[in-house]
Amino acid sequence: MLKWFLKLIVGSRNQRVIRKVAPIVDKINAIEKDLQSKSDDDLREMTAGWKNHLARYDLRVENYSERILRNRSVDENRETLTEWAKRFEALADEYREAASFVSPDTVAGLDNDA
Repeated sequence: MLKWFLKLIVGSRNQRVIRKVAPIVDKINAIEKDLQSKSDDDLREMTAGWKNHLARYDLRVENYSERILRNRSVDENRETLTEWAKRFEALADEYREAASFVSPDTVAGLDNDA
């Protein structure tokens, strides 16, 4: 009886998860509606932009094994690290801007709900 009463007031776990996810789903649906109204040429242009954006995340770290780094000059290694630092800082700025889209607390709270 008590469980039934609490479920009636608070809702089941599924209802609580749906309530937390609903704003995210609304944003996704709005994006989908916007994309569906665009022409094929606009979508191709946007796709090219997204590919360029994602290419910035590829640092090709695996190409810099310890053996390779030892065979390069200190200046070459310093230049590579400086470039990586600039890219990481730019990505950190973008992350701070993107954090407003979905709160990490919302996503983390989905698994912690009892």
